[in-house]
Amino acid sequence: MEAVVFTHSHWDHVVGHGIFPGVPVYASSVLLRSVREAAALAIEAMKKAQEYDSQWYVERPWGYGWPADIRGIDDGGCFNIGDLDFEAFHIPGHAPDGMAIRAENYLLVGDYLSPCEIPFVDNLADYRRTCSA
Repeated sequence: MEAVVFTHSHWDHVVGHGIFPGVPVYASSVLLRSVREAAALAIEAMKKAQEYDSQWYVERPWGYGWPADIRGIDDGGCFNIGDLDFEAFHIPGHAPDGMAIRAENYLLVGDYLSPCEIPFVDNLADYRRTCSA
């Protein structure tokens, strides 16, 4: 494993990073800022992970913290993992720190375009702007 990419901060997208110790994690600059400042976005994700896990008796040996090596990517920013070049786009609406990743002819969008997406919208105006872009 060369890297992990978080498309957004929802707990079910970030809590499993510990299975890959020492691997760099790429995330939006919005999420990186929240992690560094111990702001609500970062705190809420780990709190919800702990709540879910305690309800279902899930154990995570690595705990509930953010990885040490998070690399923030700005909107339109580029980065490389192995032989692949990536371009990042901030796509708020589902989550304020949403990030899409383009690699070759593929676009990774996290929970966008999911058939069960509509109830999980953080900001409707941002969501509509992102979906119409």
